[in-house]
Amino acid sequence: SVAHPLVSALCRAWNMALISTSANVAGQPPARRREDLDPSLLPHLAGIVDGPTGGLAQPTSIRDARSGHILRL
Repeated sequence: SVAHPLVSALCRAWNMALISTSANVAGQPPARRREDLDPSLLPHLAGIVDGPTGGLAQPTSIRDARSGHILRL
């Protein structure tokens, strides 16, 4: 989206959608900064892209692109 120019540029460069989930352990708040990541997640990460989060107060929902059905709030 326009709110995330870095992600838009990555999608254009790879010619595909980029899908991600929150960087948190289930039940814990999402990390908004690299320093907030739970250390147990670090060995499982292929990389981290530093950039703005879009300024939203809450994480966005995950929807099925075909039906619009909300998969996760």
